[in-house]
Amino acid sequence: MLKRRRTKVIILVITGLLILSVSNILLFKIREELDTQDNYSENINSNPLNIILAPSNSSICISNENFDSFNLECSIFNNLNLDFNLNTKVSLIIFIGTSAGVQLFHLIKNEDQSDIQDKQDRSISISLDLTVEESQVLALVEEFLTKNRVCYKSDLVSFINNRNFQESNGLNHNGIEHIIDSLASKHIIVEGSKITRNTILSNLNRRSIYEEIKNNPGIYLNKLSKNLGLS
Repeated sequence: MLKRRRTKVIILVITGLLILSVSNILLFKIREELDTQDNYSENINSNPLNIILAPSNSSICISNENFDSFNLECSIFNNLNLDFNLNTKVSLIIFIGTSAGVQLFHLIKNEDQSDIQDKQDRSISISLDLTVEESQVLALVEEFLTKNRVCYKSDLVSFINNRNFQESNGLNHNGIEHIIDSLASKHIIVEGSKITRNTILSNLNRRSIYEEIKNNPGIYLNKLSKNLGLS
């Protein structure tokens, strides 16, 4: 769990730095283009092209001294292109921020669900009176069974060894076999089965049935169904 939390913090930091970096770069580019636009406006104002409104007949008179219509059209097009680029970059910033926010939301949500599952697993492990090593081996056994495999001792030992469980926990081949035998003696795992007792207890309906039978040994089926509200 600590490893997942550390990974989450690293991802959050990297994502935040990426958002800040991209935003600063785009804002710097926007400032440059705005400065360019301001300089262009000053040049237009100093252009000899003069527009004079005649109040007598509301006609427009234009002096064409040193006037180039092609340059004017290019300037208008450049202004439109500049506005388009600004809108595109602002939209890109919003898109990046929204995408990063959604990813972080899913990451935090999955982390919370994992924490809840870990708490449930720990509570079940405590109720089953498992040691730390047995709980860790049981988690790997359940991972093995999620691939629709059958619980056989030799296959389990090979799978756990391949996951480098021996290196991280200091268990050798015989140690792993001993823990598997211990889980079998506690009826947590059963040779030839595709589920474990932990899997059964994780199911609320099955767990309630188990608790009812454990608290009332020898209870009849109809009374059990009535107490649990099951048909």
